[in-house]
Amino acid sequence: MDLPGDTVSALPTVRPHAFERVSLSRQFLLASSAALLVAMLLVGNWLAGQIERNAVNRAAAIASVYIESILAAQLREWPAVDLTDGATHAMFDRIFVDGPLRRKVVRFKLWDPDGRIIYSSDHTQQGRHFPITERLSAAFGGGGRPG
Repeated sequence: MDLPGDTVSALPTVRPHAFERVSLSRQFLLASSAALLVAMLLVGNWLAGQIERNAVNRAAAIASVYIESILAAQLREWPAVDLTDGATHAMFDRIFVDGPLRRKVVRFKLWDPDGRIIYSSDHTQQGRHFPITERLSAAFGGGGRPG
């Protein structure tokens, strides 16, 4: 019985969590939707990376065949012919710096087997020596790849 002036200590009320107030089927729907969204983001990100990598590799392979067909006649006598002369560099500049390949090929480098750059579309690179790495050795063997 409550009398005026009596104080009743208030017991803390236990409020159910919002997730527990939802029916079990809706809890499953929310949890599975969240899991599906995370999975879609992860798979989508991975797939976008794969598509980009394959597109770059395909474009590099096509450019490689195109460049090889253009340069086959000019490089037929190499290494017997001196490629460091001005006429050869002017011919390469017409192809890679001034010609239509300037939009397709970011940088073209012609290396000798010792790791020296004989020609580069970036003229500051010409004459520089680099150690023969595994990638450079593979490129000398015809197994070049972009990057």
